[in-house]
Amino acid sequence: MFRIEFELRPTAEVPPWGGDRPSLHWFGLTSGWYWFSVQGCEFLRYRDEVVR
Repeated sequence: MFRIEFELRPTAEVPPWGGDRPSLHWFGLTSGWYWFSVQGCEFLRYRDEVVR
């Protein structure tokens, strides 16, 4: 089975931006990592050390 998996960045780690009035933008709130799983094998997944 082919699956697209993902993990969102914790909200506390998403920095606000936007010039004079920084805020959390929808794009930042969807920041995270994705990878593909096919029959138990993972592709394009970062190692935990890299993500930290």
